[in-house]
Amino acid sequence: MRLLIAALFCLSIAACSGCSSCSKDPPAETADAGSGVTPIPVGSAAKPTDTGEQLKAEIKGQITLRALGWAKKPEKTRPMKPADARARKALGQAMAGYRFALTGESRLMLQPLTPTPLPPHTIIRSEFLGLQQSEIKFAVPDPGGQAVMATGRMMVGSIAITPMHTRRCVSDALERIVKEARGSGQLLPLSIGQPRLEKGILLIDVVARVFHDGAP
Repeated sequence: MRLLIAALFCLSIAACSGCSSCSKDPPAETADAGSGVTPIPVGSAAKPTDTGEQLKAEIKGQITLRALGWAKKPEKTRPMKPADARARKALGQAMAGYRFALTGESRLMLQPLTPTPLPPHTIIRSEFLGLQQSEIKFAVPDPGGQAVMATGRMMVGSIAITPMHTRRCVSDALERIVKEARGSGQLLPLSIGQPRLEKGILLIDVVARVFHDGAP
């Protein structure tokens, strides 16, 4: 299964390299493990949230990866943009995926796989919740698997949101998905949603595909 997914991504990258649409700038742009991670039937036309919207294929047989990166606003203009680097890292990890396992003793393992070189992409920059935000969207062949969505949660109260908060919130969503999936296999975090605050709790939706070991 892992080889099949890798082959699909390679085909997408090869096809994208000669596509004139890649050079055009695109327009700028819940569920809790305690109450159940939300399964999304593959190919469903349902639109659960802004994140789930990414599951809708723009071209038949394709889906859109959505990676986000955040950084504090610098006091002075900087040539290096940490939010861009974090968005690129998130895209690479979405394409490579994670190995996961949850034992009978509820011991959780989530190991990032080595990212492959990134295809040509466009970064959309904005500000969100007082942070610099960088967003990358990239179309790939639909890898299949079980589509699920979970909402990462982190209590922040009235303090300012930091990039560390957002990263921990995304990690919490991935862990919720693994706890619901159980067993072992591969996890592809295909889409990260916009962070939001509700009563002092930071929330970030993550849509992923789960491939259990031994599944056809």
